Amino acid sequence: MREFDLHAIASSNCRVWWWHWPDAPIAAGSALGAWRRFAFLLLLLGIAKIRRVTIIWTVHNLDDHDSVRPRLSRAARAALTTGVDALHYLSSSARCEAESRWPRLASRPAIVTLHGDYRTVVSRISHEEARSRLDIDLGSRLLGFVGKIRPYKGVDTLVSAFAEVRDPRAHLLVAGEVSPEVGSWSIAGERTSTILRRLSQDEIDAVISACDLLVLPYARVTNSGSAVLALSLGRPILVPEIGALPELAAVVGPDWVKTYSGSLDGACLERALEWASADRDEAGPDLAELDWDRIGVSLAQLVEAARAKRQRGAA
Repeated sequence: MREFDLHAIASSNCRVWWWHWPDAPIAAGSALGAWRRFAFLLLLLGIAKIRRVTIIWTVHNLDDHDSVRPRLSRAARAALTTGVDALHYLSSSARCEAESRWPRLASRPAIVTLHGDYRTVVSRISHEEARSRLDIDLGSRLLGFVGKIRPYKGVDTLVSAFAEVRDPRAHLLVAGEVSPEVGSWSIAGERTSTILRRLSQDEIDAVISACDLLVLPYARVTNSGSAVLALSLGRPILVPEIGALPELAAVVGPDWVKTYSGSLDGACLERALEWASADRDEAGPDLAELDWDRIGVSLAQLVEAARAKRQRGAA
């Protein structure tokens, strides 16, 4: 296995080309450079077909979040769906939406697994130690948001909803780098704190561990690695009933994932804080369904199915 670069297919004899982010090669640089890289990707897809390279796509998102080149992004996905041999979806809802948008995908081998967990890579620290590192009062009831602040993540909605929370012990911490499309961003208030910069993984782990409840108020989402990260650190989460999140809630259980429908408001946050205050197993949630060894077996079977189908088609 090797990390992909734009010359990998043309210069190697690889047998499987595994895609994750179709937009990655075209997201950076000038518009002219992006179109050139897109044309090269089309060429590589053609070369891969001639060389009978098996192409698999792990579908993280159906659209690029806040894409600066939406037309090119759609074209890249359309090209990939034409040449892909098999698909790895991270939720049944994503599969349904993808096959509705690109009906040709329904005939391709596919599997559905939830996003794998992060238990083997996170830094597990106690709730108390995390509070100490961040200088947060142990008596406060801390709601947190962690991650890059982008329009689709709904952070402004969270801030507005928190302003309606009446509990004087409640505190909101927003931690993460502000993306360029958001521009200048800040919040103010006696019960709010921010860390508005890119965080190291250890810092992210500490912020999540310090929270009583992690809130991820997405306006739209297909899958959420942040939700899985919080669960891997043993923290309960509040999420909207969209994308893969209801499926995650069904697998992990109502003790760890609370969902809401409609708009997020102060009453919803207050109910979630009460729910989050209940006693939970210190070992964290049961994430057996998100275990990478289990997922790996399914992925290996997908590769074999895709290669077998390609060989039958070439016969």
